[in-house]
Amino acid sequence: MSVVAAQRRYGGKKGELYAKLQRLPREYSVIGVSKLYKVKASLINEVRRKLRGKVVMLGIKNRLALKALREAGLEGVDQLEPYLRGQTMLIFTNMNPFELSLLLEKSKVEMPAKAGDVATSDIVVPSGNTGLQPGPVLSSFKQFKIPTRIESGSIFVTQDTVVAKAGETISADLAALLSKLGIKPIRRGISLEVIYWKGRIIPGEQLRINPEAYADELRAAHAEALALAVGIGYPTPEVLPALLIRASAEANALASSAGYVTDENAAAVLAAAHAQAEALARVLRSKGWS
Repeated sequence: MSVVAAQRRYGGKKGELYAKLQRLPREYSVIGVSKLYKVKASLINEVRRKLRGKVVMLGIKNRLALKALREAGLEGVDQLEPYLRGQTMLIFTNMNPFELSLLLEKSKVEMPAKAGDVATSDIVVPSGNTGLQPGPVLSSFKQFKIPTRIESGSIFVTQDTVVAKAGETISADLAALLSKLGIKPIRRGISLEVIYWKGRIIPGEQLRINPEAYADELRAAHAEALALAVGIGYPTPEVLPALLIRASAEANALASSAGYVTDENAAAVLAAAHAQAEALARVLRSKGWS
């Protein structure tokens, strides 16, 4: 639908957004849906600035968005309907979905916890000097089973303590204690709820990867594959050097045991023959042979 036709149907800015929603899927292969729960406009604008030229971020009413995407002729786009609930934003890009998810995760900021917030990961009170003086606050440490000791007029936490698991609701008392300790456990930002890519739906949790852990897994898989290839003698450019070294060692061992002299094993063969001759001589001498 053209901008003019959309404006005739919906009028003004709404018509422009509708026409834009039909145009963007032809320019970008990936459509993301993000929930804007407690995400400040300033953070959205900062992410827009960082990813300018790579993504287009568009806020629009859910029903209008779904209708426009349907009319754009996207295969299987109805699968997005369950995710278009509440305050959402559409993200259009040609980036790999995993790269987009990683960039959005890196753009998140740490914030103090408030009563009613949900822990985005396990919240840990680390061991060490809290800088707090003994007093009524000690009851808060006891409330959350945080082991402490008093030293040089300060409260020390004696071991790392998990005070809330990921997904648990943070109480007012815990939020107050974390604030006193200077701990900012809540990560706020733009998260991908779901990705529409080439007619497929990919839930956001499947896009969240740890690059370091993934690299470790790849290195381990490479080492296992290399060991297997060497073990079965499968020749590849990476395996051949190890195969040649092993074959050379096995050939030398066989030649030496058979007494076959080569440039490589001459010293070892002669030394072994000499040792055998010396042993034979000792036996003969013990029997009276001179």
